[in-house]
Amino acid sequence: IVEANLIGKKLGSYLGEIEIEADGIIKSVSVVIEVESEQALFDVKMDIPVAYKEVRPGDDLKMQITLLNVGPPRKVDVTATYIIKGRNGNIVHDSSETFAVEKQTSFVKSVKIPEHAEPGDYLAVVEVRYQNSFAVSSELFRIAEISSAKQIVKSGLLTAVFIILIVFVFLFAYLLVPRRYSGR
Repeated sequence: IVEANLIGKKLGSYLGEIEIEADGIIKSVSVVIEVESEQALFDVKMDIPVAYKEVRPGDDLKMQITLLNVGPPRKVDVTATYIIKGRNGNIVHDSSETFAVEKQTSFVKSVKIPEHAEPGDYLAVVEVRYQNSFAVSSELFRIAEISSAKQIVKSGLLTAVFIILIVFVFLFAYLLVPRRYSGR
């Protein structure tokens, strides 16, 4: 276990990698650094249930969020921002909401993973702001590739809709276009 206390210039949660090489073998370890304000009036904890540690594009990611008011015990409005970003820092989701917290609150937040999200490791982040206080919690999860079966079903449905559309066009044309009868 390696523990470090760092001073960051920019508040937030950051995902990186540490590469270790020994005897010609290279291993990499994901590292998450969370930078909070020195005087935090709130503490926040996020947990992603095991069932959601791997999701696919288009799926919902569920996160258990717990907020704890460590300042004076009174009801205050806080702003929670939910961010999903890839290893390269690309943000694929960013949303916020404001709500009141007195002592503690716990809830499940659901975020839809965009269809265009590339497979790989991602970081789910919740940032809580109140006055000059900033608290952050984050957790790693993985976006898996869309299964071949799902892609086949999607393309099959598209083909079926296209064929049905063509049949309707021909039926429409057949029923509405006047027919000429040849007199024999």
